[in-house]
Amino acid sequence: NADPTAKITSPSLLNFDFTCILCGGYQSGHSWADDFVTTYSNLYGTPPPVDYWAIDIYPIIWDSNMFPTVRSDIVIDQVVQLRQWLNSMPTEASKPIIITEVGLHWGFSDYTNDNPSCNLIYPAGTYQSAAVTNYLGEVFTELESMAVSSNIHSWFLFSTYRDLTACI
Repeated sequence: NADPTAKITSPSLLNFDFTCILCGGYQSGHSWADDFVTTYSNLYGTPPPVDYWAIDIYPIIWDSNMFPTVRSDIVIDQVVQLRQWLNSMPTEASKPIIITEVGLHWGFSDYTNDNPSCNLIYPAGTYQSAAVTNYLGEVFTELESMAVSSNIHSWFLFSTYRDLTACI
């Protein structure tokens, strides 16, 4: 009520139907969103008051045979699946998607854990700059081409840095 122009974004889903390769414990964004909509609707008799649906898209892969993690097909498919899911519900079909994070987790050709007491992995091999650049180019080109037809409002590249040489 304080600002009638304010918009509400859904909680950000981590991917949609893809969870991860060689890691566990992740609920799919799809099943979480189904639970969210069902629970909210059952409690309040109306769908959640979401103006934008948010998603983070990453190829979460910890199989070193698949490094670097530059699978643009995986991340684009997550947006396609989210749009199909939204379109399946009349109350959500017109709502835009915001990609709150797009990125990748591993740009190196391998990893190592030469200090098991740190419980961390460290880059090994070489940084695959051409593969990372190509991946980002493919993702952004595809997002541009489908922005209007899939009602994608915006997307944001997530970048972070952590000193992997220090045991924290």
